[in-house]
Amino acid sequence: MRLLCLILIAIHLFGCEDEQSDTTPPTVSISSPVSGQTIFEIVTISVTTQDNEGIDRVQFFVDDSLRSTDTSPPYEYDWNTTLYENGSEHVISAISYDTSDNYTESQPILLIVDNTNACPESVDVLSVDYDFDNMTVVWEESTETDFNSYKVLHAEQEESDRDTIVTVTDIDTTSHLIKVPPRISARDGSWKLEEILLYLLFQLPSLPEK
Repeated sequence: MRLLCLILIAIHLFGCEDEQSDTTPPTVSISSPVSGQTIFEIVTISVTTQDNEGIDRVQFFVDDSLRSTDTSPPYEYDWNTTLYENGSEHVISAISYDTSDNYTESQPILLIVDNTNACPESVDVLSVDYDFDNMTVVWEESTETDFNSYKVLHAEQEESDRDTIVTVTDIDTTSHLIKVPPRISARDGSWKLEEILLYLLFQLPSLPEK
């Protein structure tokens, strides 16, 4: 009986060790973009990874520098290439970790940055309603997927410096009420609308005399 107990205990101990030992690393590859591709603006780096137990996290590297960690699928990193020189080449890689901290590094890819022709679509001013105290400017909604902001600017003349009246960061907000400063007559002002990297001019029509 004592021998049977010892055998059962030994089986139990070995069984616990087997349950806790996961030494199988995950598989990982960069699925998009492809190596050698020329990219611009904000590019999404997508990773495909699998593991027998489960993925804990994926780290994204640009030129061996850790830039982002994603802990849930889809495993992606939105890389802003506008901070890099046109024509520059960069090595992208990823490391996938499973829940037991086993890891695998992906094959690196080489990407070429070129933002010389990366111009967003322009937006138009739809209407300008005004009286002698206020102006309400309404413009088209931007269709850019990497939208940053709209800016409403004022300038005394066509070639003069522009002053920012408001910066709108919500893509769905496409209008703004402008209080005309006392020193500026609404009939004399040239008002301009600017969305980041987009530039659109409009001239305010002359108001009728009182």
